[in-house]
Amino acid sequence: MLERLLAERRDVVLAQWLDLILGTYPADSFRFFKKQKDPFHNPVGHTLRQETAVLYDALRSGCAPEEVETALDGIARIRAVQDGSATQAVAFIFLLKNVVREHCAEHLGDARMRGELFEFESRVDGLALSLFDHYMKFREKIYAIRLRETQKRSFHLTEKSAEILRGRDGKVSLAEPPARAADA
Repeated sequence: MLERLLAERRDVVLAQWLDLILGTYPADSFRFFKKQKDPFHNPVGHTLRQETAVLYDALRSGCAPEEVETALDGIARIRAVQDGSATQAVAFIFLLKNVVREHCAEHLGDARMRGELFEFESRVDGLALSLFDHYMKFREKIYAIRLRETQKRSFHLTEKSAEILRGRDGKVSLAEPPARAADA
């Protein structure tokens, strides 16, 4: 019953969910992400549009979480490089529950529909946990890259300092470096 309803209203539900997701961005970004359809000019909007459709179809049909790994990776990569907390990065998944409840409201008197909605919302919760794992994986990669870059810079600065401290004879001297002709 719920799956049929969500299939019939797929485009409308997806559009509402995407609007809510894009609404989490600043107003200028929202307009750009919504309007610009070219994937090269708008990779964020394009990825969100494509991958949320994959997630929605998977949630609707009750497929296994492994089947949406690529979609989760695509969204997690975007969210991991953006400012914000892990909660902010993952919270958009839960916005789908509100949209679906709105579309099911007239049928919630039916016990079967309530049961199916409960199962659907449980799948949303599970997907959010999977997205969190993907998000954290990419955040860890980002921090590892930053750490390596910091270590490289630190090593480079240490090497430069050692060069300055080494005199012409190759021995380390802590005395003041000799004045250059330009300084005199």
